[in-house]
Amino acid sequence: MLVTQAYVDLVKKKRFNAIRIPCSWDQYMANRTTAALQHEIKRNQVFDNT
Repeated sequence: MLVTQAYVDLVKKKRFNAIRIPCSWDQYMANRTTAALQHEIKRNQVFDNT
């Protein structure tokens, strides 16, 4: 599911104040023992409807 601004607006209209987005980091692990990442992960976009 793609979280769009329209979806965030709909959720807010329904009086929710948070959206939980499940994610997996396994594919970015360089070392599973230390949880070191292969490379720096950058954010694409952050929605803030406060």
